Amino acid sequence: MTFYYAIDPLYLGEGYDVSVDFTMDGKTTNVPLDEGYSYQDGSQTVYGFRFYVDSDKATHDIAPVLTVRKDGAAQITLAQQQSYRIYDYLLKIVNGGQSDGYSAELVQLAKALATYDYYANEYFRYSDSYQPEISLLSLDGVTDKVLAAYKQSAVASDDAEYSLKHYGSNLYLQESVFPRYLAKPVDAATLPVDSSTLYMGYRVAGSGDLYTYVKATESGGSYLGNAAKRPASQLGTPYEIAFFAKEGNTYRQISPVKVASVYSYAYTVSISSAAQPSLRNVTKALYLYGEAAKNYFDQTN
Repeated sequence: MTFYYAIDPLYLGEGYDVSVDFTMDGKTTNVPLDEGYSYQDGSQTVYGFRFYVDSDKATHDIAPVLTVRKDGAAQITLAQQQSYRIYDYLLKIVNGGQSDGYSAELVQLAKALATYDYYANEYFRYSDSYQPEISLLSLDGVTDKVLAAYKQSAVASDDAEYSLKHYGSNLYLQESVFPRYLAKPVDAATLPVDSSTLYMGYRVAGSGDLYTYVKATESGGSYLGNAAKRPASQLGTPYEIAFFAKEGNTYRQISPVKVASVYSYAYTVSISSAAQPSLRNVTKALYLYGEAAKNYFDQTN
């Protein structure tokens, strides 16, 4: 969620510090001014302060307070009279619709985000359930057949060449979305893995780009690598993932390449007889959100 403020240039000079304190659920997060995160509104510059909210907290109140300090002492404090919810913004879009200038794609995106929030709340159970103020989108159309198009695949290779094999994956679904991939030794007795030099690499499938490498960690006899956060509009984009041993300034591949997207996890959950119904629902809702975001940004670009 981004809150925007017009700030007098006087307070952008040396000795001044501008920040916004966001309070939600009794926790306060300070976000300092980023002068590069701005846009022109007529003759004035408007600055954005971004506050990250977990996927299941769109209905939670946010209380922002902007403070201007000089040499550490508060000079100006600006607090909104009422707190604000992400859900309030979604309601404004859905209720206003195209008659208020919102595109059909944006209205659908707002509905999809509200649906995702509801099922995320159902899954995580950190907060009490609530009666949705925006009608939920149906999950019935998100079938195994639809998600099968995103089934993960492996690049053909001889496993004997490698010391690691792909073991599983999961998703982080809080204030952002990113996949996490697991590998385990092909033969731990004869092919030990030095976790201090172990990295996971990922790149957009078929792009030919260089891999982006992230440090992998040991996790209960297997190895875990976190890929980058995925924008909602790119949840269906497939990536090539492999594990590497860093040797000096080079990376030696020690696992086969797996091709998968965030939707691949949704498919795995959908066909698993052991998956909780709440997990099935939140991954299906995530698919609807991702597709709505893609349609919206395709329309605006």
